[in-house]
Amino acid sequence: MKPLLIGQAPNRGREPGKPFKGRTGRFLARAAGMEEREFMSSVRPMNLLDRWPGKAGKGDRFPLKEGHVAACRVNLRGNHALLAGKRVAASFGIKKPAFLTCHEVHGGVVWIVPHPSGINRWWNDPGNREKAIVFLKAFFISARERKGKS
Repeated sequence: MKPLLIGQAPNRGREPGKPFKGRTGRFLARAAGMEEREFMSSVRPMNLLDRWPGKAGKGDRFPLKEGHVAACRVNLRGNHALLAGKRVAASFGIKKPAFLTCHEVHGGVVWIVPHPSGINRWWNDPGNREKAIVFLKAFFISARERKGKS
């Protein structure tokens, strides 16, 4: 089973059935050292919400209660999931989520990366990018190993 790639919600104007299509998918693929097609075929992308929840300041609004309800419906048992952002991680019940950490949740392992939006300045630091490359490579290696055991 391919690992999950879980985001918050579709972008404004994006088709709900096309998570991580466009800039955010390309950005994560580059961060993982992969071509976009290879990256997207290596994961099962999804969003917690099926609609864009609106704007809030420089970013997007994200109703955490709705995110939590949606996260409870995701079957993580025996799987790996890459969570894009702290709000997604918080939806899965992770208290004070930190970037580039792993947690066991509902029988699976979740890996947290910063949200790949243009407003997230974490990615601007070259040292952070280097750490993310190592982290994402470890994610895919671990997911392949887990898949081999099942």
